[in-house]
Amino acid sequence: TGAFTIAMPLDAADAAGTAYGLAPFGYHDAGHAEGGHPGWDVEYRQGGIVRAAADGEVEFVTPDDATAGRQTVQVWHRFPSHDYRTVYTNLASVAEGIEPGSVITQGRPLGTAGSVTSTVGTSTVTYAMTHFQLNDFDSYYPIPNPNAVGPLAFLNASGRAAFERIWQTAHFVHELSE
Repeated sequence: TGAFTIAMPLDAADAAGTAYGLAPFGYHDAGHAEGGHPGWDVEYRQGGIVRAAADGEVEFVTPDDATAGRQTVQVWHRFPSHDYRTVYTNLASVAEGIEPGSVITQGRPLGTAGSVTSTVGTSTVTYAMTHFQLNDFDSYYPIPNPNAVGPLAFLNASGRAAFERIWQTAHFVHELSE
């Protein structure tokens, strides 16, 4: 049956590098010092569409814990008897038909990446992003997000090619820690 694989949660035309491009799994900063960053922060162009990384069923659509007025979509994936979840946060809007119990296919629009304004170096920039996380429920680590795993090892061929294009210019390229 092969291995569970995922695509990047964006089309190539929606990728951006205004602020950082992609913040990797596992990097440590003040907010992720104990267990490392539990997913990828993927930068999008303004209005960019967040897409399902794999076939699955929408488990939850909830308010985003980190950003008021934003949404989080969680998708459950069973392959073939192994359970995974993908998590997409900071969605400014959720696509029509994305609700708990909806069966979705890889690439289906989930919503629009939310805008963020922050300081990069000495400049203030506005960009769109989503936090993308992969949970593997056969894995458990004694950290704040015990089921989070690095998405890089799960990328299919097109996902790997998209990752490589984004990673070439990513701000965190020296910190890939997967």
